[in-house]
Amino acid sequence: MIPEGWTGGFSESNPDFAYPDVDLTSLEVFTNMANIDKLTRMQRVRHPEFSWQMVPGVPSTRVFTTFAKYISRLGYDDEGRVWSIICPQQGFGSAIGNLNFEVTVTGNRGWTDEPNRSTGVELSVTGQLWFNAKNKEDGNALFRLLMRFVKNLPDLPFSKSDAIQVSTNTPGDVNQQLFTVRDGMDPAYNAPFFKTHWNDGAYANVHLQAQIGAIIPRPGQSLIATRFNSLFIALLNFGSGNMLGFGNILSWNIWFDAPEIVDQKEWQNHAEKWRDSLNTNLTYPDQEGNQPDGGMMYFDGSNANPQRNARFILDQTEAIWKFIRGSFSTDEINAQVRSMHMDDSFSENDEEEILGQLRRYQLL
Repeated sequence: MIPEGWTGGFSESNPDFAYPDVDLTSLEVFTNMANIDKLTRMQRVRHPEFSWQMVPGVPSTRVFTTFAKYISRLGYDDEGRVWSIICPQQGFGSAIGNLNFEVTVTGNRGWTDEPNRSTGVELSVTGQLWFNAKNKEDGNALFRLLMRFVKNLPDLPFSKSDAIQVSTNTPGDVNQQLFTVRDGMDPAYNAPFFKTHWNDGAYANVHLQAQIGAIIPRPGQSLIATRFNSLFIALLNFGSGNMLGFGNILSWNIWFDAPEIVDQKEWQNHAEKWRDSLNTNLTYPDQEGNQPDGGMMYFDGSNANPQRNARFILDQTEAIWKFIRGSFSTDEINAQVRSMHMDDSFSENDEEEILGQLRRYQLL
């Protein structure tokens, strides 16, 4: 299982690196793309298993989902020094469009030991969120109306380049942006059998935790963009079961495939491709050609999809109308309603639904 060329030794080059109290403070933190020329080996992540509590502090609300396979990788040299880490993405389909989330690595340091299937790493990440709105007849009528209000506004998160950025930190310490990757499954909770993968050919397993922080404002960002970003975070949390709720703790158990030799050009191309993201027909680099399951489940395997909950739909509606009321004048709202009447993509039922909601929220 170990390809030729492995020499090892980096994990033993400093006694502070040893388990159980891995201390990596002597190592410099490198940005993720700075040392691709040093990569000779890698381990791909086939099963990035995420988990969090829908209601923080209530263990029975813990949900489990699998992010996209084979985007994530651990890259290192023949001695086992880690130089680069690529982290996963996930898309959540909904009636309003595809809500996308990526864990973007901003720094890393550490080691891996192939023969002992052991890893000690620290990394910092930023959460990035964007979406592809549905503008066709099959999209949610209210959200299509919202898109008419904002379609010409700059800096909104309609692509990864304009993604909303969310800070993260070590759980319980907002001043510590580096968090640890350690061997084994997260000991803070029990994972269900269908989210473990030793019987699926996994070579090694590590875990980490990150706490969700505040939205990182962009320099010069307009007030309406700030409001829209807050709306989008709320919609994504409705759709993802509060995955990115402020202060919530995301855990992931990472299951590696066996080590491989790195082709540095292929690594660079892989990183560049997924930097632009899963917007290309929502396809993933899964070797079976599949998309991730994306479904949230409770420990017992039952479905935890909040989008099937009537309250979820009502919460989305209320959030969107609150944004429209606070961001646009009555004249602007009336102009968009008149425009809707002339747009064949809005059916008679769509228009009745929108007009009914306008009256309900006292906007007409």
